[in-house]
Amino acid sequence: SSGINAEYGDREQYKRVLQNKPDGTFLIRKSFHNPGYTLDIVVNQVIRKVSIRHENGRFGLVEPTAYYTITQLVEHYRRTSLREHNPELDTYLKYPAFHPSFQ
Repeated sequence: SSGINAEYGDREQYKRVLQNKPDGTFLIRKSFHNPGYTLDIVVNQVIRKVSIRHENGRFGLVEPTAYYTITQLVEHYRRTSLREHNPELDTYLKYPAFHPSFQ
C-alpha cells in the first residue's frame, strides 16, 4: 500500500487523523455520499474535502479526467498546486496521513 488510502473509518476518525497537521497533509477515502473517492486535505489549518471524479476509466478532480490511477493523480498534485482546480486550495499534496513515516 502507498499509505495514501484510508480504507475504513468514519468522519470523526478521519478528522482526528488530519487535525493539527500541517497544510498539505491529506488522505483519500471512499466517499460517504457518492460512489467513488474523496480527497481530504488540510489547507490553512482547515480540513477541506474534494470529490475525485472517475469517468471513462480515469480519475481526476475536474473534467477531463486524465489519470489512470489514484497514484498518478496524487503524483500530479505533489508537483502542481490544487489551486489549478480551486483557487481556495493553494497547496500541494505533501504529506500522506497514513504513510508510516508521518504518523
